Amino acid sequence: MAVVLQELCGSQYGTRFYPTLSGVARSINYYPIAPEKPSDGIVNLAFGLGKYVAEGGQTLRFSPAYPEKILQLSTPEMALKETQKDFFSLNMDANAFFADTNDSMNILHNSIEDALEDNTLTWLTSVYDYQTQSIMEGTMYKGKNVVDILGDSQI
Repeated sequence: MAVVLQELCGSQYGTRFYPTLSGVARSINYYPIAPEKPSDGIVNLAFGLGKYVAEGGQTLRFSPAYPEKILQLSTPEMALKETQKDFFSLNMDANAFFADTNDSMNILHNSIEDALEDNTLTWLTSVYDYQTQSIMEGTMYKGKNVVDILGDSQI
């Protein structure tokens, strides 16, 4: 068993507190896709608390040697299906605080739409336009939101 104490950096939005980005980087990529090499490493990035990454949520996975090559963003269809739809935040409502050994007691499970209301996804999302069947950078368009964090340079 291990206990990890970590400083949490982020901002509060109403009763939610969360960082813009969280992630894990590994020095070895056990599943490289050519031309990647195992020694190039791998990164998993997500919006919100790192609990999302640690629990195997739909993160953006890429090699730092090829940051423009993100499998989840290779086609609009894949981007709609394989990108982040929700995130975790810390519940800052003092009346709702509950001390417990369960680490998720004071964690909120939020939808991406909640973050859009907080105006925190302006530079991290694009929009899928159903009429043109394409992904447009930014949040000023109507359509389905796609969390692409690094931009939609592929699609």
